[in-house]
Amino acid sequence: WESHLFLLATFNCSMAFFLFSFQVHEKTILLPALPLTLLSSSPGCALPVFTFNVCAMLSMSPLLRLDGLDGTAYCACLAAYTAAVLFTARHTSTGAGDAEPVLSLPSFCGGRTLLTVCCYAILVGTVAVHMFIQLETTLVPLPTRARYPDIAAVAATSYSCGAFLFFWVVCQYTCE
Repeated sequence: WESHLFLLATFNCSMAFFLFSFQVHEKTILLPALPLTLLSSSPGCALPVFTFNVCAMLSMSPLLRLDGLDGTAYCACLAAYTAAVLFTARHTSTGAGDAEPVLSLPSFCGGRTLLTVCCYAILVGTVAVHMFIQLETTLVPLPTRARYPDIAAVAATSYSCGAFLFFWVVCQYTCE
C-alpha cells in the first residue's frame, strides 16, 4: 500500500465533490487541500501543492471580503504561507533526487515539464486575479461597480474553477 495513492484518491473524491456539487461553500475547498498538502513532501509535489493552495486562497477571497478580512490579514497570511513554503523547500534535504515524481502528466503531453509550466502559468494568473481583486475598489469607477457589484467574486471563482479542474485531471491521471 502506497500512502501517496490514498492521499491522491482522497483528494480526487473531495475535489470531485467540490467541483460538481450544487451550492458548495467556499470553505469546502479546504477538504481537498488537506490531502494534497500532506503530499507536499513527496517527490515532485512541492510546486503543484503550493500552486493549488494559493489558488484555494483566491477562491476563498469573496468570503474573506464579505467578512472584512481581504486587506492586511489576507495578504499577511498569503505572505506567511509563501515564506513557510520557501523556507521549508530551502532547508529540507530531498534525498530522493532520482525518485519518480508523484504528480506528473502523460509523457506524450510533455510530462513533468508541462506540469511545471502549467503551475507557473496558474501562479502568474492567480497573482493577477489577486491584484485585480485588491485594486478593484480603487481602479474600477463607481458606476461600473454599481452595475457589476460581484465582478471580483466572479473573476476569482471562475479562474479558480479552471485551475481546480486542471489539478483534478492531473491527479486523476496520476491515480490510474
